Amino acid sequence: MASKTRNRVTATMIVVKVPGAQGGETYLNKGRFLPESVTAKEVKRLKDLGLIETVTAEGSTSAPGDEPYKGVTVPDLTTEIEKRNEGRDDDKKIAPSGTKREDLVAALVADDAVNA
Repeated sequence: MASKTRNRVTATMIVVKVPGAQGGETYLNKGRFLPESVTAKEVKRLKDLGLIETVTAEGSTSAPGDEPYKGVTVPDLTTEIEKRNEGRDDDKKIAPSGTKREDLVAALVADDAVNA
């Protein structure tokens, strides 16, 4: 299986410049992964500030067929996030970087990794 590197937030909360995001930026809590649309320049800036780290997810692949939430609809993903956020402190809530399916899945996968 292939390895895939992702950038994960190490600070309590950061503001990330995300192309196409409302207002041009997104807030991400510790443990969340940066959306893949974040530019290399922005990733470098965040790394230089010590706000993110690059991690390797062993056995992961970019092939959509291997996605852990394959077949789950956007409304169901949204409902799952809302359910998990019930009773959590604000700094522990799942905060997707956007409303697209890939953003919701990335947020859930990050939450799964943090709470495994």
